[in-house]
Amino acid sequence: VGSVRLESAGAAVLVARGAAVTSTGLGRCSAVLDPLYWTKGEAGAGAGHGGAGGKCDSPSAVGGGTFGDGTRPWQKIATPGVPWWPDVTTDLTLYGAYSFGDETQGPICCGGGLVSVKASSLHVDGAISADAQPACRRCHGVLHHSDRPCCPLALDSCSGVGGASGGTVLIDAAVMNGSGLISARGGDADPETERGGGGGGGRVWLR
Repeated sequence: VGSVRLESAGAAVLVARGAAVTSTGLGRCSAVLDPLYWTKGEAGAGAGHGGAGGKCDSPSAVGGGTFGDGTRPWQKIATPGVPWWPDVTTDLTLYGAYSFGDETQGPICCGGGLVSVKASSLHVDGAISADAQPACRRCHGVLHHSDRPCCPLALDSCSGVGGASGGTVLIDAAVMNGSGLISARGGDADPETERGGGGGGGRVWLR
């Protein structure tokens, strides 16, 4: 997982038009050593985070559930123990979950990462984002573009793919203004087959 941290003690921070502070796609990407593996949703369904993931068109494929603390998103949580994974306390709740395709594909797109900004004042005319990595589909010869970096493993697969979930943006500033975008968007489902479920949004926390 990855994060972007920007701290400016006693000074203003400007994110100018056309500039971006982003951790898009820097969230959880693999089920290996992931104590929150259950938030990814079932194959073809969307992953959860601040909101639940969308279900797949299969009645049995439900989306991933919500996790973390919406009022204190940095709070570490104890995960439920299972036979193959003991109880642990983790801050992975700040990071979006990956999405799955069918059972043979495994993880497809990465969740959103963490952006943390601390300043006396913040002016955003550009973008601050912790979005999920979307699937950029190439099905039947048509490439579906996205405004975010695409998941390369999804380029040539036309089976239903669920969306990954958004990450977390933490902003600690006494004053905030501007006309830019602050986001923790979940990923879209497969735009070609319309089988997968969309990814849940992450969290944007302001203080």
